Amino acid sequence: MTSNLEQQNVLIIGGSSGIGLAVAKLAQQEGMHVTVASRDATERMAALSEPLSSIEAHSFDINDSKSHEILLGALDKIDHLIFAVRPEMQSGPFQGTDIGNAKSAFVTRFWG
Repeated sequence: MTSNLEQQNVLIIGGSSGIGLAVAKLAQQEGMHVTVASRDATERMAALSEPLSSIEAHSFDINDSKSHEILLGALDKIDHLIFAVRPEMQSGPFQGTDIGNAKSAFVTRFWG
């Protein structure tokens, strides 16, 4: 039985580590064409103990609009978009969280 995801294109923003990387591996197993984009995607993908040669990696900065243009210009078609970006924020007790930092992390996570 074949998957209905086979041969579809998925772009995973923040896909070179953590949950994003796990999703990239699963998508690849389903027969999807996988592209990951993150600040250091190329280096991280090359450093994996099991290189995923069929996954396309692009360096991408979510906070840089020029980076958006370059990435989208390099891709032909996107059937699915997965957003797994981890904003830069110090973890700690909720009560001690700086509201400005929390807002910035939310904006990055929600709007990119």
